[in-house]
Amino acid sequence: MKAKKSLIILAIVVMAMASLVFFMAVSDCDGSVCDACEQYPCTCQPAAPGVIQSITAQGFLPIQYVGDTTLSSGRIRVEYDNGTHRFVNFPNADIAVIGFISSAPVASQTVTLVYGDFTTTVTISIVAVAPTSISIAGFRVYYVEGNSLERRGTVTIRYNNGATRPLPFANAAFSYSGWNSTYAVRNLPITVYYRFGQPDQPSTRFFVTINR
Repeated sequence: MKAKKSLIILAIVVMAMASLVFFMAVSDCDGSVCDACEQYPCTCQPAAPGVIQSITAQGFLPIQYVGDTTLSSGRIRVEYDNGTHRFVNFPNADIAVIGFISSAPVASQTVTLVYGDFTTTVTISIVAVAPTSISIAGFRVYYVEGNSLERRGTVTIRYNNGATRPLPFANAAFSYSGWNSTYAVRNLPITVYYRFGQPDQPSTRFFVTINR
């Protein structure tokens, strides 16, 4: 019986040590270098041995925006002479970027990525930042006949690069239409415009009730 318990304990110890070795193998790096897995982002692994033969860029977005400071996140696939490969995630201090200029819109721009003695390129477009939609919250809902519309509330502007910007409805950048308090009405639609008359003019609506 004692021998059987000893064997069980020994087996548990061996399994625990194997798990620890595996954990150290997949965790003992800074998170920027990956093994030959095809997932992205992939589990960090020690660098593959061998001499680098070539590199290719993967996962970089084809569209960047005016004012961006660098490329979007992506990775470089590094090929070795022994048939193995690994991934280096971007941004990374070991990857230099040459030719990225985002001061104005550009239909096509070739950007060079340098890793060690090797280079690869990505082709991107630089797009102007523009508003795509607006929404309003905190507006006054109930009025009485003869009242004027209160420019109360906050309008949130959303842009094509994912940024948002809240502004008070009273800001001169906003105009509106649909207001009429000469008679009682429920759910009167008020349309709010941002930069009325501009080509990229977004709008939104809210509803008010006019009581007697």
